[in-house]
Amino acid sequence: MTHARANDSRLHVTVVGQLPPPIGGFSYISDCVVKELQKTHQVCVYNIAPTQGKVGFSKHLSRMSKSIAACVGLIKARRFGLKICYHPCEGGLGLVYTVAVAWVARLCGHRVILHHHSFQYVDRWKPLMRLVLWLSDDSLHVFLCSIMRDSFERQYRQITNSIVVSNAAFVPLVAGLPPRDSTKLVMGHLSNLSREKGLYRFIDLLRLASGRGLPVRAILAGPVSSQADQIAIEHAVAEFQGALEYRGAIYGAEKNAFYNEIDVFVFPTQYVNEAQPTVIFEAIASGCSIVSYDRGCIRGQVREGHGLIIDRDKPFVESALDWVAARANNLESVRGLSTIIEKDFASRRSEALAIVDEMVDYSIGRQDN
Repeated sequence: MTHARANDSRLHVTVVGQLPPPIGGFSYISDCVVKELQKTHQVCVYNIAPTQGKVGFSKHLSRMSKSIAACVGLIKARRFGLKICYHPCEGGLGLVYTVAVAWVARLCGHRVILHHHSFQYVDRWKPLMRLVLWLSDDSLHVFLCSIMRDSFERQYRQITNSIVVSNAAFVPLVAGLPPRDSTKLVMGHLSNLSREKGLYRFIDLLRLASGRGLPVRAILAGPVSSQADQIAIEHAVAEFQGALEYRGAIYGAEKNAFYNEIDVFVFPTQYVNEAQPTVIFEAIASGCSIVSYDRGCIRGQVREGHGLIIDRDKPFVESALDWVAARANNLESVRGLSTIIEKDFASRRSEALAIVDEMVDYSIGRQDN
């Protein structure tokens, strides 16, 4: 638990959520929101992520004990006049913690901000989320995109107090990028590499493109948790004889270099909880075109003409191949878009940050929805 220095002129905000480490899309965005809130408000943070190294029952026990401590903190915060509880909602059974936080926060008079990050309970009706809505009827709901909000309301009911905050707000701009100079179209894929995230479809796309004789090469990056996936990557690197490079887990400058080297970011995800992948915004910030399955908010992330979004029930590789071929045979067509994509992202990021700055005001009714 961390506290900001008390300042009676500011609202008191209690944050209850999973924060790094480890760093994932969910915890990273939550941490970014905390840092934004700390700029203008008195903030008390309860990190309910399980202690690193805990597995099985001890992992759940760790989460439970931290969540109880957070609820006690919400009770103690009753003494503040105007108080807010910010909670990033989880998917699956993690909604049990959301139920507990929402219930205690409401009992103690907190205004509640629920930040939605998962499509698991958006695509499928979940009784736990219905209970959350009943317990916190007047909460401010923060959605990642209008697609998410519309789907949520179809699944449950109309939300009277909601805003859309894109994850673009939390992806830094990349300045002074050198021009891409490869004589081949460079495709890239970065994720926690697995079948579910599209590893094998990415390799198959390179295989078919190479089989056509297209001037392409590819770069894979990201950690691998499965030995079978690691072996598949090693075999693919050997098969393509220099046309496929695997860089492992990359961060910071290495990740920026990856995005700057590729022309097209390929994301054949079939992850059922996919919401608004940070990696897609990172690629867009570097001027990359996008080829992705249509899941979650992805269709809204990619502007028309800035890539290819494939319906999730269509074969990915066959659907993407002609698009890739057209760009591989005319590199100027994709590289000419790079600066336009970068500038468009900068504008979207500024708009999203402005809404983040006003989020607390929305929750207490200072802004019109």
